[in-house]
Amino acid sequence: MDLPKYIPVKGTKLVRDTTTGAILNTDINEYNDYKMKKALRDQEKMEKEKINNRINKIETDISEIKQLLLSLLNTGNINGN
Repeated sequence: MDLPKYIPVKGTKLVRDTTTGAILNTDINEYNDYKMKKALRDQEKMEKEKINNRINKIETDISEIKQLLLSLLNTGNINGN
């Protein structure tokens, strides 16, 4: 007599795979919710990275502008000399 592929875990919606011993969640709705939440987290992470990249670019640009202004001040070109 073959054992059933999955055995319910008491007190949960989970099952145990008799072949591997793994505990599995077979609730499709929970799985779909997980996938949707993960996609949202991934999108938020990408947006944060994009914003951080833009901030870093702006900081670099400001630093370059500052250096150019200091260079102009040191050479006297800003006063028309």
